[in-house]
Amino acid sequence: MKSADNIPINNIYYLLCYVWNGLEEGKTIAVNTEDSHTLFDLFARVTINSTSYLFKKGLERDYTTQNSIVTGIKGKLDIATTVKRGLVLTGNTYCSFDDFSYNNIHNCILKSSILHLLKIEGLNKKLKQQLFRLYQRFHGVQNIVLSKAVFSKIHTYSFNADRHCFRA
Repeated sequence: MKSADNIPINNIYYLLCYVWNGLEEGKTIAVNTEDSHTLFDLFARVTINSTSYLFKKGLERDYTTQNSIVTGIKGKLDIATTVKRGLVLTGNTYCSFDDFSYNNIHNCILKSSILHLLKIEGLNKKLKQQLFRLYQRFHGVQNIVLSKAVFSKIHTYSFNADRHCFRA
């Protein structure tokens, strides 16, 4: 299929793979461009295939700091907040602790990107259904507002570099 400028969609895909230094990933995550009639369809197909690949390997998890009222003590006790809220009388405390979860910046960006793709009018219905199914699999991952500041928080380390389909 060709875009409005008569450039085959699969050529655009491989051009993007080359620009992002991801030619090997272009082979690993095959993109069938038959159902990609527009660039948005292409982006949806790449997102579907890449995200499905990540789910097969296992989504990345990371430690995030949580502040919460808990029964007993968990992590670091915040005595001032516990006393101020009168939690001791009920056997609760206000604590700060690390939680190993899927709610990290990489997964938040991915989930929010899928949501943006779902909102595009004219996107291939089959692709939209597949995107929606993937979106539903992001249990416990927040939607965030995508911005340049959010993308500047991404860090790729040697242990997670192979998990990212296209590295920034």
